Amino acid sequence: MIQLRRSLHQYPEVAFDLPRTLALVRTELDKAGIPYTDKYGKSSLVASINDQMRDQGSLALRADMDALDLKENSTTSYRSMIEGHMHACGHDAHTAILLGVIRALSKNRHAVPCRVVFIFQAAEEAGGATHMAGDGIAGEFDRIAGCHVFNELEAGSIAIHRGTAFAACRTFSLTFSGKAVHAATPEKGIDAIRMGVEAYNQIEQLTQPNSLDCDPFILRVCTIEGGQQTNLIAERCTLKGTIRAGSDTTMYWLSQHLDHLSAAVAAKAQGIYALNLSGVCPAVVNDNHLVDSLYTAAQKTGAQVQIRHQPLMLSEDFSILKGNKPGVFFLLGTGNQKQGLTAPLHSASFDIDERALLTGARTLIQFICDQSGS
Repeated sequence: MIQLRRSLHQYPEVAFDLPRTLALVRTELDKAGIPYTDKYGKSSLVASINDQMRDQGSLALRADMDALDLKENSTTSYRSMIEGHMHACGHDAHTAILLGVIRALSKNRHAVPCRVVFIFQAAEEAGGATHMAGDGIAGEFDRIAGCHVFNELEAGSIAIHRGTAFAACRTFSLTFSGKAVHAATPEKGIDAIRMGVEAYNQIEQLTQPNSLDCDPFILRVCTIEGGQQTNLIAERCTLKGTIRAGSDTTMYWLSQHLDHLSAAVAAKAQGIYALNLSGVCPAVVNDNHLVDSLYTAAQKTGAQVQIRHQPLMLSEDFSILKGNKPGVFFLLGTGNQKQGLTAPLHSASFDIDERALLTGARTLIQFICDQSGS
């Protein structure tokens, strides 16, 4: 698995443009004698074993494959060979782990109690799950599992969230339009920047209603653009940012609140506003039964396991792939403080303790072997 991960790490590919990555995955599947299809989504592969046991239930395992547009800061022998591309989110590790699981199970299919589906997904960073869901991937399984590397946990450990694991997420673009006039006569104009600042201040002071006080959220302005000249009142001001919430209910409330807040600010200034909200990536909510099953499996392998109750405010399109099927998504510890492997996800110096690959594969294999059908 280490060699597979390093091969992927050296040649990172982004979004749906994954020819080398897909070739490697196909080669490994062919070696294992496992059939696969590319009919779901774009630049993605779906393989399976024990198709004759479909009536025993189908468990899916998912690995994402895409890298990031980022220049790697590393001197390792396996550093990126593609300028400006890097596996800074650990998807190379996810793919290597799933291929390791396939290698093991292909030699011991008789010990696998159900049909297992292996999903190699493109473009997690760019909505790849939406394409797979649109093509009906949910019809291939009745439950699903996945993991994500996490350097805040030491290698040899995993963390499983009970309830929400990853937050719901969407982006917003809020534009205020006013009336441009010379700065010497501001009373004749409508200052779009003033509207933007007022909205920003209200967003920063936002608190939850009592009905949602246990549900974490983030509503954050990340960019502000406005004005063209130093002596002209701005006609437009645009705020862009992110909305993240521990549940889809809170996401809906935040989206509505931002719209109402913006309307009030614009009305007070006699200006105009336009709020554009992206489609929501839903929260990843773990199934309690699968959480218990995964916890037991991880303990059997000797991994250090912790149960968490507060979601990460990161997002994951595993939720789209899962749909309304039961699923479990866990964090795989890949950090090593002694070796300096502590860089966060999406960092130019991100790297992992590769011993964690074995922890991930063993946990998933044990989880599969503990299944007893749907």
